[in-house]
Amino acid sequence: MAKPADTLAPAPVSTAPDSARRTGRQRRPTGAPPPLPRQIGATGVFWLLMVATLVTGSAVVFRSTALLRLVDHADTWFLGRLAAARVGWLTAAARGIKAAGSGWAITALGVGNLAALLVFRRWRHLVVLLGSMLLLATFGGILFVLLSRPRPYGVSSSSRP
Repeated sequence: MAKPADTLAPAPVSTAPDSARRTGRQRRPTGAPPPLPRQIGATGVFWLLMVATLVTGSAVVFRSTALLRLVDHADTWFLGRLAAARVGWLTAAARGIKAAGSGWAITALGVGNLAALLVFRRWRHLVVLLGSMLLLATFGGILFVLLSRPRPYGVSSSSRP
């Protein structure tokens, strides 16, 4: 007895390269790993150590009276040299930048930003903006109280030394 014609045909052979075949669930079409690193590299460890050193050093300096006195003397010396190098035109430019960056100009920019977020219905951006402003006001006030220091002796705020 003869076999039907469809059973005599050879089995189809896949012509796709091995890299294109599916072997399981893949996150990306190319099969490449995600672009972000999965572990902290050497630079990440370096920056974490730098932040830890800065925070620890600041806590030690601001809690130690002797170290704080030494830092005050160093600040006074440095700011005295900086005040002696003042130039009239640069002081005028700095006062102009201060005037432009304080008062109603910044308030108008902030209100305009809020209005734009409301008009364009960017609700998530609005919530993030308001939340970040709340955090800045809260922690900024706390840091200002904890870290504020008097002006060093012998350094004036006028344009003349």
